[in-house]
Amino acid sequence: MTPDCLFLYLQSDYMPDLDNLTRCIDSLHVWFCANGMALNPDKSEAILLITRQRAQSYSSFATVNVAGSQIPLADHIKILGVTLDKNLSMNNHVSAVCKSIHYHIRALRHIRSSISENMARWLRVLSFLPLS
Repeated sequence: MTPDCLFLYLQSDYMPDLDNLTRCIDSLHVWFCANGMALNPDKSEAILLITRQRAQSYSSFATVNVAGSQIPLADHIKILGVTLDKNLSMNNHVSAVCKSIHYHIRALRHIRSSISENMARWLRVLSFLPLS
């Protein structure tokens, strides 16, 4: 059995503290194995969230060891539908949302002639409301 979703967060101001991240992942791996679960390195992603000013200090940090496999640091990852990039600029997320909205609006034009004006208004409004 593997956990579906696991987030590990470490706040650090110094490079040596990143070694704590590796030790923490190793401890999690041991605990998972002892409890009949496993970390799957093939499905693992890693990202270092850092300001552009501090990026120079961490340029040598390129991978994270997960269950004996080196996982490269990604430029962006998707967590619970939100795309986070390494500088937390949200540019990738906004771009993905805009593409999705554009796709759905273009798809609506194929059925526009088959629905009433009132239904078209409702669909236009509903396409921008978040699902709860």
